[in-house]
Amino acid sequence: MTTTPEASTAKSGSLPAPPQQQRRPGERVCEAVRSRITPLQSQYLADVPSAVAALAQLRRGVGRPAYDSPVEWGIVGLESLARMRQHDGEEGHFVGGPRHVAREDEAMHLAVTLYALHQQSERKKRMYVQGIPFGAAVRTLATLPPGVKAGSAEPVPEPRDEQPKSEPTEANTAETSETAPRREQEISETVRKRFLRVGTATALEPLTVRLREIVLLLRARDIPFDHGLLADQLTSWLDPSQRDLVRRQWGREFTHHTGRRGSRPDTVPAPRDAGGATAAPA
Repeated sequence: MTTTPEASTAKSGSLPAPPQQQRRPGERVCEAVRSRITPLQSQYLADVPSAVAALAQLRRGVGRPAYDSPVEWGIVGLESLARMRQHDGEEGHFVGGPRHVAREDEAMHLAVTLYALHQQSERKKRMYVQGIPFGAAVRTLATLPPGVKAGSAEPVPEPRDEQPKSEPTEANTAETSETAPRREQEISETVRKRFLRVGTATALEPLTVRLREIVLLLRARDIPFDHGLLADQLTSWLDPSQRDLVRRQWGREFTHHTGRRGSRPDTVPAPRDAGGATAAPA
């Protein structure tokens, strides 16, 4: 009598291991970013000195290549990303070449340093909230009434930054377009144009500058987003063959966002483990 594999398994009392789902490179980066930011954010809000110092160091890394500053070594979280790559390779999943490894590292570095800038001086509200796409956050920014923060009627001071403004002409335009009250769901043309410039970037350096400008505006209005999802998209964006796909994702997020104005940015879903991270929509 021939014994089938199923019967043999049943006799032994053990079940075959379920096949592990292949993880996209962007998903891996998303998970690594979330696993780094989640505890860092909690510690920063609790005024833990090491977290406060780490965010200050990370902020100085915005716009610099990954590994460029020795001060950042060990605080970005790239070690966890390297371990994920090693695990995926050992399990027979996607094994990236050197070029793709560099893309993943740059995407994570940019996302984490932008988070540090986003959270700066905000000790009550969480600027990282899982599940809020970057484009949806920009839509919230574009539809908020002038001078109002998300979730409150508190006046908004002008965002301050140590670097000079790169586009004084656009800032002058904002003085006229942003001072007039907007109707419900009317979109700020100034914000829309800034987001358009993000979408039309063709190199990492200008993209970083434009993302940085928008993050400063989001910070001034207490508008959070999911930096893990952004890291997923940046991983794809750094591959020229995937860049148009990311642009379409950002456009859909901005156009289809139906969240209510003034949603509470400090209401955070319970964090999920690394295996449950959700990738950005295609």
